[in-house]
Amino acid sequence: MEDSRINKYALWILIQRTVRILSKVRQQELNKFRTTLRITAVLGTILRLGDKATLENISHQVVLERHSMSSQLIRMEKGGLIKRVKDTKKKNMMSIQITEKGYATYINAVKTVIINKILEVLTEEERHSIWTIIAKLRRQAMMELGKDDSNQYPTSDPLMKLMEEVDLHFIKVRSQIGAK
Repeated sequence: MEDSRINKYALWILIQRTVRILSKVRQQELNKFRTTLRITAVLGTILRLGDKATLENISHQVVLERHSMSSQLIRMEKGGLIKRVKDTKKKNMMSIQITEKGYATYINAVKTVIINKILEVLTEEERHSIWTIIAKLRRQAMMELGKDDSNQYPTSDPLMKLMEEVDLHFIKVRSQIGAK
C-alpha cells in the first residue's frame, strides 16, 4: 500500500512539473506576440462562446474564480483586447466581445510552432491515449471541486474536430468586428 501512494505522489509531481515546463516553453513563444497563456485562453474562450461570453461563463471555462477573471477582463479591456457590453435583456449582465486587436492577438498566438514540435514526439495513438487520460483526470478533479465538467473545452472526445469549431467562431467574430 505504501508503494502505491509513493508512486501516485511521484506521478502527481511529474504531471505538475511537466505542465509547468510546457507552460514556460509556450510562454516564451507567446512573448513574441506580447501576450500570455491566460490572455490567449480567455480570448479563445470568448471566441468560442460567442454571444454567450459572460464573466460567469468565461470563468467556468478557464477555471478561474470570478473575481480573478473580472480583474483579468478589466486589464484586457484597458489593453484594447476586449470590450464589455451591457446586455439589453438583463440589466445586471455584461457580455464580453473581442476587439479587432484581440482577434489579431489570438490569431498570432495560435500560430504555434513549439506545441507541434513538442507533441511530434508522440504517435497518434499516444496522443489519443494521453487525451483520454487527461480528460479523465480533469473530470475527477472537477468533481472534487463540485463543478460540472460536461461543458469544458476541449471536450473529452479526442477525435472532435476542434479547429473547425474555432474557425466557425472566427468567421462569426470577424463579421461582428468588421475585420477583413
